[in-house]
Amino acid sequence: MPLRAIKGATTAPIDSAREICTATTELLHAMLSENALRVEHVVSLMLTATPDLRSEFPARGARDAGWGEVPMLCAQEIDVPGALPRCIRVLAHVEVTAGHPVRHVYLRDARAPPRPAGVERVKGVPDVPPPAGVGQRMRCTRWAISAPTSAVLWARRPGRVMSGVRQPSSSAESTACSTARASS
Repeated sequence: MPLRAIKGATTAPIDSAREICTATTELLHAMLSENALRVEHVVSLMLTATPDLRSEFPARGARDAGWGEVPMLCAQEIDVPGALPRCIRVLAHVEVTAGHPVRHVYLRDARAPPRPAGVERVKGVPDVPPPAGVGQRMRCTRWAISAPTSAVLWARRPGRVMSGVRQPSSSAESTACSTARASS
């Protein structure tokens, strides 16, 4: 089964062990529910907490909720001025069937990361298999820029990000992105 990653974030109202565990449990249940998954699908979890949450590890909330068999790693987020306070973030690695949609979950005061200014996603661009001879799956995404008739293509491959205005940077990427454009 393919391995996918699901992002999630929530906030705790105060720095207490009980509130951290409650917020973590609530987020993990929502992530499973939104993605029609069970704990058995989860391969591993990475959990982070902002520096102002010191009373308990978020993994404790996950273990208390029955996730004890899932490998977990907790870390502290970088203390960035102006960042969302009392925030718990999760990156769940899950095994899903091919084509299974992934929904990222943001609860309470947490929100999805903002898009760059003046950029909005063009809907309907699917994942496309690579052209023959290219050994890795490629995901092509089109972005529309606020300036008239401008478009930027982003092609992500493991280990690097490539971008270009209107055209990808190689013939292999061009073929895959053309396939994505034709099917949207």
